Amino acid sequence: MEANPDMANDREGSSELRAWVVRAGREGQRVQYNLDHDVVTIMWDEWDAPHRSRFEDRSAFGEYIEQEFPQLTPGQRRSSRDQVWRFYHDISVGDLVVLPLKNYGTAEDWIAIGRITGEAEYDPSQREGAWHNRSVRWLASTVPKAAAEESLRDSIVKTNRTVFEPRSYQAPQRILDLATEYYDAQPSEAQDDEQHRGVPHSPSPSGDEAGVVGGDGEFVEGSEVMVAVLAYERNPEARQKCIDIYGARCKACGIDFGEEYGDFASGFIHVHHIVPVAQVAKDGEYQIDPKDDLVPVCPNCHAMLHRHPDKPCTVETLKAIREARR
Repeated sequence: MEANPDMANDREGSSELRAWVVRAGREGQRVQYNLDHDVVTIMWDEWDAPHRSRFEDRSAFGEYIEQEFPQLTPGQRRSSRDQVWRFYHDISVGDLVVLPLKNYGTAEDWIAIGRITGEAEYDPSQREGAWHNRSVRWLASTVPKAAAEESLRDSIVKTNRTVFEPRSYQAPQRILDLATEYYDAQPSEAQDDEQHRGVPHSPSPSGDEAGVVGGDGEFVEGSEVMVAVLAYERNPEARQKCIDIYGARCKACGIDFGEEYGDFASGFIHVHHIVPVAQVAKDGEYQIDPKDDLVPVCPNCHAMLHRHPDKPCTVETLKAIREARR
């Protein structure tokens, strides 16, 4: 992912955020132009009226389209009216904009994210298909699909419209998080509800390191113990079994401390619960599978997996984020 280095103010005023998707052609024909010229654009070059005359409302603009473009079907006229109107009237300076990167770059290049910096303009001096444009400051020029949750991805890609607002839960904030933190950090609606019902979660990133507290018998975890804060027992046998299966190499970044520091650090590794202990332990004890439920990771990657306690990152997502930064 390529990000704008100056993001200090990009998170300000996020409570009133709006975000828009503006496609650069059905096959992404104008993606490169938009990125190179710091704009988003829409087609309809012959439609100079949105710039030439500010219509009273959307209905008046629709009447103009019906008169000037009778060859379009009623559905096409309505769709065109709505999308051009959004581009000129609904999008505001400061709004976020998402540019799908179809047929651009590599398979990892999914969307670009920016902020609208200017009003809509009609400029026939621009290349064909870019006469209607708005200036943009790009915050992230390439964001990998793996960095976003499925609900947000679907709200961006599963429509043929040119200009629209993605409707997934808290989409504007999540898009801003993608641009500035490289991670879709906003909890899902269900998780947000769960958090407000008081479901306990691990008190710190290190709190989900397997094997913190001993146990006997089968690989059973989840019994509450009283410490300064609420925590859960971890079974050291399960932890060791995970290392026996996978080795002491981080599954996210690949580091082996023995290779890096010699015998002094040989075998050192954290073990991460793929499903947070608090999430499964809230219903009582559970039997853990060291192969499917645990994974070895280094302390740095472990901290990033728990960077957002209300919505832990997956190892696969963390790997994708690291690769995109290279």
